[in-house]
Amino acid sequence: MSQKFQELINSERPVLIDFFATWCGPCKVQSSVLNTVKENVGDLARIVKIDVDQFPAIAAEYGVRGVPTLAVFQNGNLLWKESGVHDVNTLTNLLQNFANQTNSNTSKESRSFRNRNFSRNFRSFSAFNSADTILFSVVETKVPSGA
Repeated sequence: MSQKFQELINSERPVLIDFFATWCGPCKVQSSVLNTVKENVGDLARIVKIDVDQFPAIAAEYGVRGVPTLAVFQNGNLLWKESGVHDVNTLTNLLQNFANQTNSNTSKESRSFRNRNFSRNFRSFSAFNSADTILFSVVETKVPSGA
């Protein structure tokens, strides 16, 4: 399982991981927010929900002590992590910023500096199916045909 998770977070585009629990009320609120965020960012980023009760080892590996906790990974690196419910605009801007950094031709030092500052300015869910064939619940938006 950990290998599949590593493959997921090694993406060149940002991956927002929502660590949640099914019994958590605020997590349900965050889930609906993430659906709107996915509509806003489209293919710029992936959003994945991880149930901490079904996958406690992954949650522990990344220091998740409360839910909901959101984390953004890119190229295997943890770029940002915060606990609590976050609003649509904050998360949309966060993901767009990280996606745009990938597309810019800035130096690593400049990018690292911006990531630290960006994380300070923003406050900040992925159900797993028990079936072996479906490991991650990915928040995707459907575009109506003919749109």
